[in-house]
Amino acid sequence: MIFKDDCFLLITEIIFDDTINKMKKNRFNVKPFLIRQKFFILFLLISVISLFPPFIISCTKSNASFDSIVVCESIDQNTFEPLSDTSVLESTAKTIFAAVSYKNVEKKDSYFFNWTNLDTHEQKTTEKYYFSEKRDLKKGYAVSVYNYKNKTGMFEPGSYLVEFYFNDIQKLKKTFVIREPQM
Repeated sequence: MIFKDDCFLLITEIIFDDTINKMKKNRFNVKPFLIRQKFFILFLLISVISLFPPFIISCTKSNASFDSIVVCESIDQNTFEPLSDTSVLESTAKTIFAAVSYKNVEKKDSYFFNWTNLDTHEQKTTEKYYFSEKRDLKKGYAVSVYNYKNKTGMFEPGSYLVEFYFNDIQKLKKTFVIREPQM
């Protein structure tokens, strides 16, 4: 009685022996065939890899660096540098900015900010921006504006969190408070 495994071994031996015999008969034709086959496989491999350069580039480590997030009410309109740093703002503030100082970014790099009211858990995420839109990739500021006021035209008092994401990875975060105006 022949088992399945024995059949498989028998067929494999027959095919292998037949291939060996053919190779012995055509000794001079086998080498060029194997060389052509290796070059063909190499060509296919290079072709497939070349289809994925964005993936290969995105896997490389970035040299970008960032300072802490600065929350403020005003920035320099030319450089986007924050003019103050605070962790407590009045609900009557005209605008709230978050600014991050960056160094050595690349055009392909992206960033966005996420603002969260920690009391209500309401989140506001900015759209994704690319550093290719920046004038200087060596250094500068990435800035976000928080403009979500309530019906009375003021910011909702409470505790907030602002997060900075670089290439979809959170790099920095800072909490701050918006309080009722002091009388």
